[in-house]
Amino acid sequence: MLWSAPWIEALRVRPAFAVLACAVLFALLWTLVPLLFFYSPPALLLEHVVYAREWRAGADAGGPLAAWLVGLAFTAGGMTAVYLLFAVASIASVWLAFDIARRLLGATLGAAAALLFLAMLAMGSAAPPFAPDRLILPVTLWLTREAWRVLGEAETEAWPALAAAAGVALFAGWSGWVSVVAVAVLLFTTPQGRAALKAPERLRAAVVALSFLVPFIAWAGFVLLEQGLRGSAFAPASLVTLAISAVVALAPGVLIALCAGPVGDRSHIGDVPELLRPPLPTFARPFLSALAGWPLLFLVVPAMFGANLSLWGVTAVAAFALWLVSLRGERAGLHRHALVALLWLACLLAPPIVAAVTVWAAPHLRPVGEDVNFPAAAIARPLTEIATRRTGMPPRIIAGDLFLAGAIALASPARPTVMPGGDSARAPWIGADEVARDGVVVVWSITDPSGDPPFDIRSRWPGLRPEAPLVVQWAVPGKLEPVRVGWAVVPPQPPAPAPAPAPAPAPATPEPPMVPPPAVPPAQ
Repeated sequence: MLWSAPWIEALRVRPAFAVLACAVLFALLWTLVPLLFFYSPPALLLEHVVYAREWRAGADAGGPLAAWLVGLAFTAGGMTAVYLLFAVASIASVWLAFDIARRLLGATLGAAAALLFLAMLAMGSAAPPFAPDRLILPVTLWLTREAWRVLGEAETEAWPALAAAAGVALFAGWSGWVSVVAVAVLLFTTPQGRAALKAPERLRAAVVALSFLVPFIAWAGFVLLEQGLRGSAFAPASLVTLAISAVVALAPGVLIALCAGPVGDRSHIGDVPELLRPPLPTFARPFLSALAGWPLLFLVVPAMFGANLSLWGVTAVAAFALWLVSLRGERAGLHRHALVALLWLACLLAPPIVAAVTVWAAPHLRPVGEDVNFPAAAIARPLTEIATRRTGMPPRIIAGDLFLAGAIALASPARPTVMPGGDSARAPWIGADEVARDGVVVVWSITDPSGDPPFDIRSRWPGLRPEAPLVVQWAVPGKLEPVRVGWAVVPPQPPAPAPAPAPAPAPATPEPPMVPPPAVPPAQ
């Protein structure tokens, strides 16, 4: 009760500051937790970073935009910069959600909607919040804000900004594409949209859109040429995963809304604190319903065919939070404000605390959290030093299991590239000439007493001569057996000797001139 009253007062007096402070707290927690407690990146993030470093991205998992951002961040500052990138994206997402809510619900209830969205953002994933889709969430929220300015506020000068947001969203993969489609449907099927399409500024918007459309077509053509037009099989498992993630993401918002009391209950007027808002714009509820439901509907199709998607790249969660708050009317009473504040705080603090405790406690119970508990740096440092002495240069290519080779490569001071599975077909960015010039360090997890590499590695790299295995304790050992890593060096091939130049032909000796024999005088 003592701390819930200042929380409500902050919403009334300083709503923008309250939202920004909570967003910074959330970002700070999820920056400190991996930096202090994670000894290796989470497996999904590690895989994304490995491919992002090579500028490889398809339409899944945030598209090329997320991959480019991660690649630049890792190049600039390693995994610390990547975690900071996710922190900045989280702050930007919450602030944009507040800006949209403020335009629809007013500053006070807009702040409440943004904080509800933050609670759902914090609790919406069982894993740490480093899904690549979260990096492009600010882009789709920016697109939503500009769409509201054009459709709901009739600001014709917002057309170029809407076109720019749609152009950037084209590089955000499936999440960006379905968001663009949802806004396009609103533009062409609603009276507000048809009226906005008559604005003269739409011509400037078309020029802005073309400036993004041309490089997008070039990128899409490159991806199609490289990957080919391969058909995907029906994959119901990914569709079920998307449905479960939707339920998990939206459940905290529904629970907090229910704890705040029934909608429209005025039996305790004067006994409970209230948050006020101006009358809701006419187009607000259809707009929120479309932006909450249509992206989910459009995501069903790629999810049915195995696309790696989550809700954190589209505006469905933010629009759902705004829709829940808008249902409470112009005088939103908080009937159990102490419980609501406690539940919201638990949503914010519980996930990072659980993630930190899991790293320390789980190894004593069972091998949970092995990805973040993996001693990548303790293996990468000696491996880099020994391989450098063996070959005379730092290792530039590490081949092996994607997680093992990737964790070692990301922790190595040499920053080598990764050949997943030791298979050159899975690493088109590594040419045969680079393998011959730089050599390869092949790594594998030792699971049997012999220490021999697995069959697939032996078949791809015949003649491997394993070195003495590296035996390292887990970062938090607990009851876990030490990590045993086998490795071998495929040395660089000496350059082929240049063919000897053909000897120059000897200069031809000039023949002496033909001298005619002296004439013999006739006999007398």
